Amino acid sequence: MLNILRMDLYRLIRSKSVYICFAILVLMGFLCYWMVWLISTPDGQAAAGRLGMTGVVYINGEADSLDIEQYDSLEMFREMGMDGGAYSCVLGILMALFVCTDFHSGFIKNTLSIHRDRWKYIVCKIALAGLLNLCFLVLSYGTSLLFNMLFHNMLPLAGPGDILYYLTWAWLNTTAFVALVIMVCVFTRSASAGILATVLFGSGIVITILSYVTGLFGANGWTAYTLYISLTYGSSRYTGLGDLKTYAVSLVFLAVYSVAAAAALSKRDI
Repeated sequence: MLNILRMDLYRLIRSKSVYICFAILVLMGFLCYWMVWLISTPDGQAAAGRLGMTGVVYINGEADSLDIEQYDSLEMFREMGMDGGAYSCVLGILMALFVCTDFHSGFIKNTLSIHRDRWKYIVCKIALAGLLNLCFLVLSYGTSLLFNMLFHNMLPLAGPGDILYYLTWAWLNTTAFVALVIMVCVFTRSASAGILATVLFGSGIVITILSYVTGLFGANGWTAYTLYISLTYGSSRYTGLGDLKTYAVSLVFLAVYSVAAAAALSKRDI
């Protein structure tokens, strides 16, 4: 099983799509910081005026700036793409393309001819997604700190405990989401289906539509136990045992999607 993971890691590191996706995340972060700087600081508003931008709102003849006192580096990181699912979509699309390449190239036939236990293939793919996800999260947060320094430390730094708490449950949540994407790819063997599932579920479109329908009957409580809602509205700071719900939700979905993907791969011809 470690041989499969090692081969996948080698292929992933040499893949240009990994670096393109990370560059997209970095660009998203820079644009987010830049826009907040333009709106919320006097220097930024002056720069916006020189650029001919009309994003500053005037109330009673005075410029109204964004109140960033409620923000710190962690909250800003969430605004950069975590809340709302942009990060999940980028990661999910990358893994959908990577997994489906195995089917289209015939690489999976060679792999499973050597490793008869097909569940090992799924475990390796999810482990690979977890490693990639961890690297993306840590590097993305690191670049957000660099952007904060670039824009004159306009946001205070979050505490180490808050950062560790948030990144661990966000990592588990987004890894579980990628397990969903892998399951769809194994069922359909189509990159298009995997990408479509990524966009529909990662952006919350499916949850929004279903919650609207169930809301007509006053039955919206289930949304709190979905990956999308947990990621978007989960707490940034640990305040009590109730905040551990995000871990439980993510673990359940990770187990369900992993078992379903392994079962689908075991029952179908390659």
